[in-house]
Formats: sequence, C-alpha cells, structure tokens
Amino acid sequence: MRRERQGAATGLAVSALNHVAHRMSEPKRQSISQSEATLKCERCWWLDNDEYLTFEEAIWHYRLGNGEPVNVKLSKMDLSILKVSDFDNPDFIHQGNPGRYVRLSSINSLVSGNRSEGLVYGTIEVVYIGGNKVMALPNEYDFNMNWEQSIRGFSRDIATFYGGLYNSMGMGGQSYWIQFIGTATIK
Repeated sequence: MRRERQGAATGLAVSALNHVAHRMSEPKRQSISQSEATLKCERCWWLDNDEYLTFEEAIWHYRLGNGEPVNVKLSKMDLSILKVSDFDNPDFIHQGNPGRYVRLSSINSLVSGNRSEGLVYGTIEVVYIGGNKVMALPNEYDFNMNWEQSIRGFSRDIATFYGGLYNSMGMGGQSYWIQFIGTATIK
C-alpha cells in the first residue's frame, strides 16, 4: 500500500510539473478576440476605441502599449487608390485570392491621399476576395530597416529611421500588430 501511495504521489508531482512546463512554453497568440481587444483598449487611455488608428494614437501605442495588438476596421480606411483591375496582375496569392502590396506611404499617397494613414500603415497587404470587396492581412507597426539597394529603399530607410526617433522620443517603444477587421469596398 505504501508503494502505491508513493507511486501516486510521484505521478501527481510529475503531472503537475509537466502541466506547468507546457504552459510556460505555449506561444503567445497573434490574434485576440473582440472582447479581449475592448478590455485591453480600456487600459490604453490614448486609444479612442473607434476601430480607427490615428497618427497620434499609433505613436502613443508604440511608446506605451507594450506590444498589444490594435484592431482597425478596414472599411474606415481610405482605399480609394485601389481598383478591382489592380488585382489582374497580383503581387502575391493569399489562400487562392490575388493580393497587392498597397503603398499608402508613397509620395503620391502622402500628397493626394490620407497622409496620416500613410504614416501609420506604410505598406499593407490587401487581398481581393470578389464582389468588389477586399480584406487586409495583419500589419506590424515597427521601424525595421529593409536595407534595399535602391533609391526608393534608401529613402524608405531614412524615413523609417527618423520615424523611429520621432515615435520613441527617448521613451523607447515596442512594435505591435495592427489587425484589420472586416472588409472594404473598392471600385
């Protein structure tokens, strides 16, 4: 009987340690539910919780958001530069659908389009899903250098460098994911 108790106690201890070890090694989730996002945003006084990310909100979230993802409703963004015909020659295929890299930060977009969106999102990956509807893949708000050997790449890296300095302002910062919710209609 004594051996049985020792065996049961050992089994219980090994099981508990195994459970703890697996919980510690679980990867962090990239996606959070709508209710979790609302709870997290309640702690983020700089976010309006209107599912749209302004330039000022993006900066404050970089400085103080601890890498928490932000949800943005795609239909609230200005995607007027996109047309259905742009997807006839896609840059990539996502789950069988054509996709384009949309540079919201290009000179044309910054001058004639929504400058704030260009500064916040840079380039986003947009996927045409049919019926004049598009979706966007998650986008990381960061200041990573690409070191692309071209004039455009060089100018992008300079802008990224100064953007990183402006966003951190000596406070530091942490990159975070922008998760686009829903779809948008294009012409």
